[in-house]
Amino acid sequence: MTKTGEPVPVMTRLRMALLYQQRREYKTAQKELLAMWDARATMTTALQAETLFWLGEGEQAMRNPDKALDYYLNLAWQYPQENIWCLTAMYRASLIYEKRGKYETAKRLLGTVVRNASRKEQRVAAQARIDAIDKKMGVERDEDNSSLVYPF
Repeated sequence: MTKTGEPVPVMTRLRMALLYQQRREYKTAQKELLAMWDARATMTTALQAETLFWLGEGEQAMRNPDKALDYYLNLAWQYPQENIWCLTAMYRASLIYEKRGKYETAKRLLGTVVRNASRKEQRVAAQARIDAIDKKMGVERDEDNSSLVYPF
């Protein structure tokens, strides 16, 4: 479709990009998503946020966590009104920070997800990651008053 030189509708381009990602053709998917991003002025904010999310996912799949983090954080801060994309991007960014050992940053992002999640599943998943990070840090929560208790 793109080789014909004819304009490709944005939703068709998005579907093509997602298909390319499923086929692990990440560079081709990235090319389609970046073409969408160049035309973002004609897209809704929801579609702009989704485009950034999929760009981040592609970078993550290509083992470029710095670029993925840029896309995720850009999405989270520029499109907070797009709740599902924003919170999912924050969750993904927290995983990158956690892997790098930046636990406090990861926990702050996850805390935002817990506070703002509209779906119970999102809150539960984010809280589970916070609990896992606390365990990595050697911190246990006191269920009665939520104060931190150190294991010594």
